[in-house]
Amino acid sequence: KLTEGTKALLQKYPSFRVDVYPTHRSVAFPKFVADNTLKTATQAKTNNDGRSIEGAHAGFPFPIPKTGYEAMWNHLVRYNGQAYEVKYRNLNVDAAGRTTLATEGVNVQEYPFWDASKSSAETYWRIKNTYTGPARRAGEALLIVDPLDIGTKDRRAWTYLPGQRRVKVAPDLSHDTPNPGTAGGNTFDDIFIFIGSMDRFDFKLVGKKEMIVPYNAYTAVYQAKQDDLLKPNHLNPDLVRWELHRVWVVEATLREGKRHVYSKRTFYLDEDSWAALASDQYDARGQLYRAGFAYMAPSYDLPAPYTDMFGHYDLVAGIYSLTGFAAETGGMRQTKPLTDRDWSPDSLAGSGIR
Repeated sequence: KLTEGTKALLQKYPSFRVDVYPTHRSVAFPKFVADNTLKTATQAKTNNDGRSIEGAHAGFPFPIPKTGYEAMWNHLVRYNGQAYEVKYRNLNVDAAGRTTLATEGVNVQEYPFWDASKSSAETYWRIKNTYTGPARRAGEALLIVDPLDIGTKDRRAWTYLPGQRRVKVAPDLSHDTPNPGTAGGNTFDDIFIFIGSMDRFDFKLVGKKEMIVPYNAYTAVYQAKQDDLLKPNHLNPDLVRWELHRVWVVEATLREGKRHVYSKRTFYLDEDSWAALASDQYDARGQLYRAGFAYMAPSYDLPAPYTDMFGHYDLVAGIYSLTGFAAETGGMRQTKPLTDRDWSPDSLAGSGIR
């Protein structure tokens, strides 16, 4: 009932511990999510070898998935509300146990897919990051837009660099490009355990399984102090809650002729929220390389699941990263969607602070 990454951490670090609490199926959604899921269940379909979808809007496209691609699409469009803003920190802990601030800033995210006032959407996710720290990165900004038809249309991405005072197209902000937001602690498609195009892997639906995964981790996500949570080698076990839940297991194997730092990945998707809660990543030698975990803490006021605080353990180098830590910075708040103009490259240039 443990992921391979969890077992590896238990074997590697005597101080690592998994405290298993009683299971609480706390995930809840607004009524329109369930209603639209019922409508789209018979209409949604994948195209382009599973890499794009059509016939779905404002509801989970594949409530009873038949392929790995269908299950992963449920994760990609998972319901987080329609728009929100969060002040966050991304932190790295090196092999000596030293914590370093990788980035700090303001993150605005939107899921146009969940705009129930419209009948369709071309984009399922978009994000705008404005960095405020560390000092060497203050003033940088990032904009990413992912289309639903990502099988035939590429991700659109731009960066603003204050030293150049201009916006640049950034086509490499995807797949296994090291994520500068975590100082290379994970890849761009490790964000939220997985995000972006599925064109480099074959995704196989293994089935449903009971697994012990991070769940209802309110203390770690909303209440923890940075120095209390981030300890040498791993997060403080006293502050991380684990529960037994049913998950969909999806195995991704690198396609022949494609390039990626991972040769194989296993994803564990929560049955109730469809969010990926854990992952195992293997290198070209077939050795377990990284283990990822998302710390589920439902936003009961919306209501919606929230899994945007996540981390990756590098089992080879003995380091780990934590992304989206917001307990000391004000946390996450739901917002109204921005205008399409606010999601243009020109808007990104205007948001630069130096």
